[in-house]
Amino acid sequence: MHLLRAAHAALAPGGALIVIESLMIEFGDAFNFTVGDLFGWCRDAGFRKTEVIALAGAVSAGIAYK
Repeated sequence: MHLLRAAHAALAPGGALIVIESLMIEFGDAFNFTVGDLFGWCRDAGFRKTEVIALAGAVSAGIAYK
């Protein structure tokens, strides 16, 4: 949540945060999460709109707009 809030604060109005599924790296106490989890956290951080775009293969981009 700290990173999502920081990203939201750093973006200009109308800016977007893009999360590419295959670029997430897990280490330590990391865990898997659903796109629904991500979008819920983004809304909690203040993002106004979210969407998912299917990319090649099983990779997707989650987009959250300020």
